Amino acid sequence: MSILFCKNLDIEIAGNILLSNITFRLEYGKKAGLIGANGAGKTTLLRAIMGNIPYEKGTIYRPEIIGYLPQTTLNLRDDQGMVLDSMLTERQDILEMRSNLRFLELKMSHEADEKTVEQYGELTERYERSGGYALEAQVRRILSGLGLEQEQSKDTTHLSGGQKTRLALGKLLLKEPELLILDEPTNHLDIEALEWLENYLANYPHRRLRPALP
Repeated sequence: MSILFCKNLDIEIAGNILLSNITFRLEYGKKAGLIGANGAGKTTLLRAIMGNIPYEKGTIYRPEIIGYLPQTTLNLRDDQGMVLDSMLTERQDILEMRSNLRFLELKMSHEADEKTVEQYGELTERYERSGGYALEAQVRRILSGLGLEQEQSKDTTHLSGGQKTRLALGKLLLKEPELLILDEPTNHLDIEALEWLENYLANYPHRRLRPALP
């Protein structure tokens, strides 16, 4: 089954057809590289897939949740707060479950009725499956792999452009989207971080949130 499918796609830039009749299919769980000369339209195609620019004709089927790392930091949103906290907020689902667990624990400390105990058990199981107990460790592992271990307590506004790109990449890896699209992610990585990223992507632990495309 396919997670991404483009059919008969035409993309026009400034009145000229840059890409014509593009058709391809990416199967679920597969990895692919987009190779071409500078100016061939690689980034333009990715932006069309993301819905950031229009296309003249054709069809794009894509999942609802896509992790996209643009080529430059100009397209990245501004973060605030410490690097570690900025990473953690990417998993609001886990943080919300954590808050609900604490609420239920407080409730049970006063009156542990059967319904509350059942809710707590179900939520605990979901929390564990989602990686809640290992969240902070996972964040630190990703930051370390991308060379940001020493920046965890630094305010994000004080990061360099390259560090902001690494942080944005780390956030995508932490969220584990169904489809991960990276536009030249190695531009701001040293050899050690590049090797780490290659190994991480080789075993990318994406979460299957909904059925893939037919």
